[in-house]
Amino acid sequence: TRLRRDGFVVMNNVLPQPEFLALREEGESAVAATNLRYPIPHNQREGFLPKQPFPGGFDRFDGGTLNRFLTLAPRLFPQAKRFCYDQRLSSCSREVIGLPMNPRKLELYLTVHGEETQTPDLQKELHRDTFFRAIKFWFFLRPVALEDGPFEYVPGSHRLTRQRLAWEQSKANAAIATRRPPDSSGSFRIREHDLPGLGLPPPVSVTCEAN
Repeated sequence: TRLRRDGFVVMNNVLPQPEFLALREEGESAVAATNLRYPIPHNQREGFLPKQPFPGGFDRFDGGTLNRFLTLAPRLFPQAKRFCYDQRLSSCSREVIGLPMNPRKLELYLTVHGEETQTPDLQKELHRDTFFRAIKFWFFLRPVALEDGPFEYVPGSHRLTRQRLAWEQSKANAAIATRRPPDSSGSFRIREHDLPGLGLPPPVSVTCEAN
């Protein structure tokens, strides 16, 4: 499958149009109401900052980028909670990690891009995200174009080839030998020009339609 070959897959028209429109209305109304109660803050500090909780969710800055998360409480988000139990999500999860998806792990997620020269977002540097088998889902309520800053992925970078394992070992050795910067959050990062040395192609910008 594409998921097994590339490490990611785009699924179009996931929900029937009436269900999708109801879910979008529910989500966007909640975001708008939250933004009125808790106006979008700004950050001038570098690095990953701790969570700033508020009733129903929390904010977290990655440099100048704000990540606002809303908890999908069933009473407030009936459409979203129904989607969280979609069996296709669990099927993908079982294929990758051998376990069904935990619906409680899903949240409504707003990204607000910020100023990049003084407070760069380290999440925008190519990085290996976890130290164990994992799968992530993004479901988009609006189309995602290049100018929106889409998710980027290096196809095939989920496979532990000999080249990849050697790179992992060299990064681990460097982490032991030197004091790691506090903002790295433990995730090894790589420059695009180093990808061919691991037998990997350039990253793909994952643009898509809504739903």
